[in-house]
Amino acid sequence: MKKLNTMKRGFSAMTAAVLMTCTAASLPMTSAALETFTYGDLYYYETEGGVCITDCNREITTVEIPAEIDGKPVIRISEIAFEYCFSLESITVSEDNTSFCSVDGVLFSKDMSVLVEYPRAKTGDSYAIPDTVTVLQNSCLSNTQLIEITIPEGITIISESAFEFDHNLKEVILPEGVTTIENNAFGFCYALENIVIPDTVTTIEGWAFTYCTSLTEIEIPSSVTKFDSAPFQGCEGLTSVTLPDGLTETSYLMFTDCTNLTELHLPGTITEIDGKLLIDCTSVTDVYFDGLQSEWEEISIDEDNEELFACTIHFSDGTTMRYSTDPVPAGIGDASGDAVVDANDAAIVLVDSAAIGAGLPTALTPEQIAASDVNGDGSYNAIDAALILQYGALSNTTTGLTFEEFLKEYA
Repeated sequence: MKKLNTMKRGFSAMTAAVLMTCTAASLPMTSAALETFTYGDLYYYETEGGVCITDCNREITTVEIPAEIDGKPVIRISEIAFEYCFSLESITVSEDNTSFCSVDGVLFSKDMSVLVEYPRAKTGDSYAIPDTVTVLQNSCLSNTQLIEITIPEGITIISESAFEFDHNLKEVILPEGVTTIENNAFGFCYALENIVIPDTVTTIEGWAFTYCTSLTEIEIPSSVTKFDSAPFQGCEGLTSVTLPDGLTETSYLMFTDCTNLTELHLPGTITEIDGKLLIDCTSVTDVYFDGLQSEWEEISIDEDNEELFACTIHFSDGTTMRYSTDPVPAGIGDASGDAVVDANDAAIVLVDSAAIGAGLPTALTPEQIAASDVNGDGSYNAIDAALILQYGALSNTTTGLTFEEFLKEYA
């Protein structure tokens, strides 16, 4: 019997409040601003060693980052400073600024190792991130107009929300060396059709590909050993997914709303299946497990997996099983519904027909009743039971003999 366990880890919704942070390539995060000031189209606060820019006039199309504000150097820029500047086409930086620079309207750290911000309204369909870049600041390329982005080797983390809401982005090839795809990295990239994940990636975090609705297939390398919550939520283009060998645990809400997913392939290394694995996957019917039923029965499966329990589970030796308690249509003679015609079926027919003869109600389902009337005379009794016994004996010595063929010969 399948062991079930209650969900071990709770799911917390993403907090609506945004903690404002300011970052620079070589400086740690400091305490929150005590008071915010304005400088032209920019908003800032004073922090240790200088100034942090936190926001801007959201109607601007261009903006310049000064070297100093009120005599204090601009040393940090919040990762959400330009989040709502949907008309921003270009960012320039004063040559005297010691922390940042700009190339072709794109904002970088002074040494060009950190891509800080690509303006949301910058024109052009493609962009090649400079080879000097090793760090993508959170959300640095989100909400752009880009169709194609080239990511250089040297980048090891695809940062949180890095490409989120890039509605036109169609293809991404991640370079060798990337180890982590962080939360929401490609969330809501509706046009994304192809993503190449190298075999250096070990972790795919929550909502990494949420609502990538044009993604029809995804190859996950065996290097991936961890998924966080809902990495493929809303990927309605996916029809079949194979999780990699070596993976031991699925994640909560892993394939939520993948409405066209029909089959899921799980490796034999899986030891735990978290809750709501296939919730609202309305087309899924089959799960393929690369192991035996005895191994499947050792897996800890969260009880909150109704869709999974309604699937047919396929095992590596060709056998299958179902958890469903719904009546399974029985074949002729198979009164028990266990797909085998034998003495047990004959006994069921005899016992139930005797009960009916004694004035008791039938204990059989309509499917079982139809299977029990093997000679087709409208009732089931000792004659049907005898035929079932005879067929059971013959089928043990006659390979491929169907009940229908048996009846033509003996009934």
